[in-house]
Amino acid sequence: MDEPAPRQPISLTARLAVLAFYAALTALASFLARLAHLHPWSNIHLHPHALALGLLTASPLAAWLVLVLTLNGFGFGHLRRATLDLLRPFFSSLTTLDLLSLSLLAGFVEELLFRGVLQPWAASRWGLPTALLATNLLFAAAHALTPSYAAVAFLIGSYLGAASALTGNLAIPIIAHAAYDALALAALRRTPQNLDLPDPTRP
Repeated sequence: MDEPAPRQPISLTARLAVLAFYAALTALASFLARLAHLHPWSNIHLHPHALALGLLTASPLAAWLVLVLTLNGFGFGHLRRATLDLLRPFFSSLTTLDLLSLSLLAGFVEELLFRGVLQPWAASRWGLPTALLATNLLFAAAHALTPSYAAVAFLIGSYLGAASALTGNLAIPIIAHAAYDALALAALRRTPQNLDLPDPTRP
């Protein structure tokens, strides 16, 4: 059996591009927060209870990930294959430190923007149900790698939005988002054979 090809390290340019992207999103979130007279930073309360609750909130997302990784029926196999085909070239070279850093960045910055600024701004004008719908349509559009991937992003974003609204603590969705991303990115580093990918030519 052939040995798997060694992972190529991520270039400095790629690392800087990721940092620049999330720095721009943070600046956008801060700018919109000032316009809307919001203070999302003051809603981040990090303490042991919040950490435990954030990880507990991530557990249904982890269960969902297990279903996507193990089931072939109900469209799970095709969703898995499409996701791997699109994302593996970008994330297969991640080291453990890269994986953790990217997960924390994505969890913090995306939740700051979508659940910390856009959702409360929309809720103050149209109510929470409409805010969840509008905010997570935007969240899905930002993750629209495929239609099915966008649909999953909408559902996950709505779940995280509800967690933020119910707890009043932005740290909860940040922790849950980061934990889920870490698990998902770790799965991307596994080989297709280990994930038992279905043959897309078969019904």
